[in-house]
Amino acid sequence: MANKKSILIILIPLIGILTFPSSCKKQTVEKTIVQQDTIIRHDTVRYSYTAIEQYNSGHCSELCSLMYIQTVGTWVNSRVIYSLMIPNLKQGDILSVFAEEEVTLSSTQYNYDAGVFSKLILGNTQTDLPNSSGITPISETNGEFALQNEHHHVIHQSGSYVCPNNLGNKYVNFCAYAETPNSSPGDTLQVNQCYGRLSIIVYRK
Repeated sequence: MANKKSILIILIPLIGILTFPSSCKKQTVEKTIVQQDTIIRHDTVRYSYTAIEQYNSGHCSELCSLMYIQTVGTWVNSRVIYSLMIPNLKQGDILSVFAEEEVTLSSTQYNYDAGVFSKLILGNTQTDLPNSSGITPISETNGEFALQNEHHHVIHQSGSYVCPNNLGNKYVNFCAYAETPNSSPGDTLQVNQCYGRLSIIVYRK
């Protein structure tokens, strides 16, 4: 009996995490997570779509080849690594976004590790950064280290967004910056070319 009460406590805060327009057609999507042969969560979401669109930045779609390594990192000096324009976004449309980037810190030139911070945003132009006006975050800031002796460090970032109203054409930008207090002016982190991309699935009403 104790186990049943524990399951209910887990389920209650999970229900209603996602809310959708009441006018949508009902379609049940069930998701079950199994851990050590025990069901630990069971979610039911009701929604339906008239179209599912996929967008991909494609091979060799990096918009820059390096990032300057700042002593104190800020989004003001960040770079847009990938960008995709999504047309005619309407209320209730859902964006599911995934980005992958690879960077290399020269193991012979520098004697330090560098922190790399990334974020996904919804903006009005291909050049919008997380500190630009009128942008909407799609993900939280993700921070990790590119190590001095590591070749092609892989950075993953993901997020989702439900359009609250009709937004029209918007850009999804994957932005990043690098920092360490040990850097010197002009130090750079290489953005490896043709090793990553930006992928977006749009669920239309």
